[in-house]
Amino acid sequence: MTEAQVLQCGEDLKTFYRGQMCKIKPNPLDFNIILEFEQIYTNLTLLRSEKGTRRTKMPLDYTDLLTTQINGEIPKRLLVEGEGGVGKTTFCSKIAWDWVNGSPEFQNFSWVLVIPLRNVVKGQTIGDIMLNYLSDSNAVSPRQIDNYILSQPTKVLIVLDGLDEYDGDLSTTASSDISQILRSEKFKECIVLVTTRPWRAEQIKSNEGLSRLYAFIAVEGFSADNVSKYIKRYFINDEKAGSELSRFIEVNDGGGT
Repeated sequence: MTEAQVLQCGEDLKTFYRGQMCKIKPNPLDFNIILEFEQIYTNLTLLRSEKGTRRTKMPLDYTDLLTTQINGEIPKRLLVEGEGGVGKTTFCSKIAWDWVNGSPEFQNFSWVLVIPLRNVVKGQTIGDIMLNYLSDSNAVSPRQIDNYILSQPTKVLIVLDGLDEYDGDLSTTASSDISQILRSEKFKECIVLVTTRPWRAEQIKSNEGLSRLYAFIAVEGFSADNVSKYIKRYFINDEKAGSELSRFIEVNDGGGT
């Protein structure tokens, strides 16, 4: 793949994310309300535990997500777990948005590839999946995409969203691209971030071999301060309604989430 092709793929990915992934529908019953991602997103609370253990979790700043050493090394596999609705998919969109807009944490990546695992079709390679994100005029092939990732692994961040929605097998007999990546048998030098609900995370934590490959991170949802900021942004044109909702939450939930 030529440098021009790499750059074009990056621009196509950014265009796709701007139009498809980095806009939020705050009201699922009203499809006419679509907000730009940065208008309402508020940072979630991230916690981490030591690699492969169940020790007490410690705060982890979002900006340190890809640079924090665990057990003396920067892990290549990150497992981000959280209950349904706490914001795991929004967290993935946040990563895409920050890469699109040149945030320092992600500016060294030529590509950030965010893949909702529920949409993966059996037999698809990473190249097949990424090809769906590119423009019709982009003539690169799935094999070229795979070869670039293999040759420049530090230039590509892969985000696999929703392991609990993936029907593939994590056993050593599974030969799909996604399964091999999850087992760190393919794209070993790439940083791969995986999100999941806790029940599927246990499949990795309870496997001695896999648990050594991953750093474990938890998304615990909005803090009280996050909730207040979110409400202010959502009701930016109706401050009275926002204030009333904030007071209601404080009275009925003790200021919690």
